[in-house]
Amino acid sequence: MAGLLYTVTASLLLLPLIYPAQAFTSGGIGLSLGHRLKCWGIARSLPTPTRRTIFHSPVGKRIQMANVIIVGFDPSVVDYSKWPDLNPEKLLASLEENRVLVSELGHHVDDCMVDLGETAESRLTKALKTKDYDCVILGAGLRTSEEHFLLFEKLLNVVHEHAPKARICFNTNPFDTAAAVQRWV
Repeated sequence: MAGLLYTVTASLLLLPLIYPAQAFTSGGIGLSLGHRLKCWGIARSLPTPTRRTIFHSPVGKRIQMANVIIVGFDPSVVDYSKWPDLNPEKLLASLEENRVLVSELGHHVDDCMVDLGETAESRLTKALKTKDYDCVILGAGLRTSEEHFLLFEKLLNVVHEHAPKARICFNTNPFDTAAAVQRWV
């Protein structure tokens, strides 16, 4: 028993030495899930989960893939005068980049782009009924604009009703969605 414990402990301590480029996340607090999946060579072979798919790492740790949905304004309805450095092309590019980054963390990602309120609630309700989501990200554009406060409140209640077990995450801009997911999933 002591020999097995020593082997596992030594393996965990040697991981940063074996994979030095992937040893620490940007926060410097250990191997990130995306890096571990890449190091173990299973990141590209992961199936799309219907609910949490559980994998076992080489050191016996359970890895869970989460279903994540990113809720935000459709780029065609955004008022870009508030964000002079942002335009529809940059927003679309950042949304796709976020999608890839969250996928690289080992999660399945869906988008739910909403309008300014005409069909936003019904669209989100329909999306949340398609599968069980483990994480719902409500974009900064929904949250930070005073004129969209009531819409944000309505959408938050839709999430509460149709995905009561999901973690709710908030990004601060279109470029830090993956960090929001990492905080809660």
